[in-house]
Amino acid sequence: MKKEELGLKDLQLEGSATSGDRTSGTHGNSGHQDKPLQNLENQYPLPKKYNVNKLMLQVKNPKWIHMYWEYTDERLRNILSQSNYNEIEEAPLILRVYDLTINDQDNYYDIDITKDHDSWYLGGLTPDHKYKVELGILTKDQDFYSILKSNSVKTPANDVSDIVAEEWMTVNEDLERIYILSGVGELKNNSSLDLMKEIKEITKKSDLRVGYSSL
Repeated sequence: MKKEELGLKDLQLEGSATSGDRTSGTHGNSGHQDKPLQNLENQYPLPKKYNVNKLMLQVKNPKWIHMYWEYTDERLRNILSQSNYNEIEEAPLILRVYDLTINDQDNYYDIDITKDHDSWYLGGLTPDHKYKVELGILTKDQDFYSILKSNSVKTPANDVSDIVAEEWMTVNEDLERIYILSGVGELKNNSSLDLMKEIKEITKKSDLRVGYSSL
């Protein structure tokens, strides 16, 4: 008995040690697996710039648009040279907002920005209107030099559609057309349930005819 008890005790101790080793190993593996996830931003950092010239508009709701932009140093130097400015700090940057819904080239307004801006929320817009934006330099002589031109977007309507002439087919009308086109004849019942039952019955009879003809 003592020998068996001793053997059982040794077995339990060995199992406990093994279990402990496995637990420790599991934690070690888990930590090793989590480490790349924790350092993901360090391994694959997002670039601050993509070296492109782009001004993008995105509609937020009927009265708001979000925009973001980026311009290259080369593009900026060219426009600065054309507008007779040496440094970007000297040049007054603006966003020129155009309402394209109104057919008028002078239908725009300007928003002052700085070189530190790279995005903007544009509010107070008119629903169901089309807009585009230019980012550029406005000189003291009111000459505008465009750096970037955006895509055009249209704000959604802010009320119920005024289209009332549309005719929408109901389920019954659709089923009735199927029934009539099947060549059976006119519809006997008006309810969708009865109509479906009749179509199902016709389908069964049709399947039976096909089965008999193949024998």
